[in-house]
Amino acid sequence: MMSKRKIGIMLLLSITTSVFVGCSNENTLMKKDTWTVKELKTQKEIKYELLDESVLNEGDMKSWYENSSKEKGVHSKTDKEYTYIVIADGKKFTTGYGIELFDVRKANKDIVVGYNVVEPEKNTSIEEKESYPHMILRIKAEDEKIVGKKIKEK
Repeated sequence: MMSKRKIGIMLLLSITTSVFVGCSNENTLMKKDTWTVKELKTQKEIKYELLDESVLNEGDMKSWYENSSKEKGVHSKTDKEYTYIVIADGKKFTTGYGIELFDVRKANKDIVVGYNVVEPEKNTSIEEKESYPHMILRIKAEDEKIVGKKIKEK
């Protein structure tokens, strides 16, 4: 029969192993550029609000938005109350592109924005003119790094 001490040591080793495996899995996930919906949904949910650019009436914030909406990537700016996030795909030469937001989650010490770029459908009419597909949203003010992850649906 095992002594209480041996059982205690085995239990401690088991817990320690679980913690290390869990942390390494999360670190591995953060290194990936593309996540699945399932991977995104395993992270802690954060409430967000989709915005229209008309709410950005302050000079500095409006200027930041106008620049960020034209530069490919996920950009953020924080004021006293909110962190504003712009997801942009840069300059396109036709209309029909868009941004699809899957969710905003907290993973590790980062805020993860899961999104996809939507391309024009094959049978839709598009115009040959410059466009800048983008989206703006906000969350409660956060100090964490904002990270964009493209989502594959499988």
